[in-house]
Amino acid sequence: MDKTTALGLPPLPGVDSERDAKAVIRRMRMQGCQPDSSTLDVQSFNQLIVAAKDDVVADDAAAKDELIYYRNLLDKVALFHDGIRKISIAFRTSRDDLLPLVPQHCPQFT
Repeated sequence: MDKTTALGLPPLPGVDSERDAKAVIRRMRMQGCQPDSSTLDVQSFNQLIVAAKDDVVADDAAAKDELIYYRNLLDKVALFHDGIRKISIAFRTSRDDLLPLVPQHCPQFT
């Protein structure tokens, strides 16, 4: 039996990592108000921990979405540059094919 159960208080959810702890502290600072009783304090703290963990999960999901967005953007940029390179090569090849014809048809360039 842990201390909170022995005192008749609801069990506390665990804070598993430093990131969770920082999220709890951030939530505590945002809340700013003081509860009236210790039971209310424990209950509100439990809710605070759950809300902080939800914040961490939401931040992770947002970070993954942002990473996917930028990876897709980089893929599009790479495809664009590849297309430009192919067009440039095709242009140079066609221009090089035409250049030998210019002096024959235009004596002023010889």
